Order: sequence, then C-alpha cells, then structure tokens
Amino acid sequence: MEISLDDEQWTVRDDTSLIEALAQLSEKSRGKGRIVTSLRIGGRLCTDRDLVPEFLARSGEETGSVEASSTSAADILLKAQDTIEQFGKLLQHEGEAMVLLMRSGTIRLSSLDCWLGKLAEYIEIVERSIEMRIPGIPHDSLVPWTEQFIEARGIPDIVRMADLLEYELLPRIRQWGANPQSMGVH
Repeated sequence: MEISLDDEQWTVRDDTSLIEALAQLSEKSRGKGRIVTSLRIGGRLCTDRDLVPEFLARSGEETGSVEASSTSAADILLKAQDTIEQFGKLLQHEGEAMVLLMRSGTIRLSSLDCWLGKLAEYIEIVERSIEMRIPGIPHDSLVPWTEQFIEARGIPDIVRMADLLEYELLPRIRQWGANPQSMGVH
C-alpha cells in the first residue's frame, strides 16, 4: 500500500490494516508539528465519519492508497484567531456576569460549572498557542489561576472564586485576545 503525506511517500505491506497505516501517517504528521487536514483513501475523500471500525480493519489491498495533506498547527491557530477571539469575548462577558452573581450571592453552581467547561476548552487553545510560541500571544498561562479557582469551587468559597475570576482570570483572558493585529491576522 502506498501512503503519502504532503510531499513524502512510503510503502507498507498490502496486508497492513488501514488503522495501522493511519497510525503511521499520524505519527509522521505529529512528528512534524502538523495536523492532517485532508485524507483520501483509494482515491475517495474521507472524513472522520468514514473511519468506522469495519473500514479501519480492512487491509491496504482492499482499500487502496492513502493520501494526506497537512497544515501546521500554528497556521491553523492563526487562521482561527478571529473565532478564538470571539470565544474569549464570550467567556469574558459570561465571566463578568458570574462575578456579579457571586457578589450578590445568587450564583447557581451548575451555571458556574458550565462556564468552567468552556474555560477548559479555551485554556487548551491558549496553552497550545503558548507551547508553539505563536507571535503576539502573551505567554502568561491561565492554568495556575484556574487551579486556584477550582480549589475554591470545591469548598465552595464564593468570595475567593469571585476575586480570582474578576482580578486574575478575566484580565488574562482579555489580554490574550487583545491584539490579533500583531499576529498578522486581518
């Protein structure tokens, strides 16, 4: 079976399962700091929905060649900057509302937990950008402040959570999305 990733090509035995071939492809892509963005198997464009166990168990002899294109993770993050910025603004507005509810004593912890889930997704994006040293992104991690916030949530210490949110987390979220022009986006 022939496998290609961008300009690189290699051959594996025809009895190699598709899942094994895709694992090799994934390792090579990850090793180059890239993410597969397009996949053709046997000349047919495939999506994640096509990659079901029955199909993945087939051999290269049955499926045909594997062709993939990739993009650097940094390029993907740069192209997604507008969306990331919007997500950050949504978190800010919701976080500001949470602070007011905490200060007034009317916060529902289930609402706060939902917001924390969104924050976790945002942190994953921010941390990946910090790791990759994407220009224009402050290299100030949200993780230590989030850990303190979650610790206060476990008690629950509403005053401490409100302080951490208002004075530590929200300013850092604002800072991260403050200047996308410096990243060459727009």
